[in-house]
Amino acid sequence: MSLGMTTQAFQAPLAEPSAPFSADALVILHKLRLLMARVKCAAKVDVFTACALLSNNPTTATTAYAEALLRVLRHGLGHAPTLYHPGDAEVSNDEAWLLRVLLCAQTGDEDSLRFLTTRRLAKENLRPTVFLVRNLAARIKEL
Repeated sequence: MSLGMTTQAFQAPLAEPSAPFSADALVILHKLRLLMARVKCAAKVDVFTACALLSNNPTTATTAYAEALLRVLRHGLGHAPTLYHPGDAEVSNDEAWLLRVLLCAQTGDEDSLRFLTTRRLAKENLRPTVFLVRNLAARIKEL
């Protein structure tokens, strides 16, 4: 499953999500939104504790990486990320950023990944968050 964007990715406003993101990306976003609902109920953890909770079991690793990433974004962004309810048509700026970061990691676009992450993430959380992004992007098909 690819997170590829359509050719109109940078021409359409974010308020119209169906244009810039592929159907596969919107399915991933829906799954991340579902996980975010569960993560909001979980105890708050710091970046390093979240990374320590990761699993090497292939059947649970993808969900573990996704949950850990969603849990640490609050620290990296400096605010709780805005993820809308599953099924909402709109895509928040945080959701669009997350999909683009995952796409860059998935396609190996290191320059764009570095630009997107260094512009929004706190320096002390940059490395572990990018680690989670890369590992989730590598397992995105299993999400």
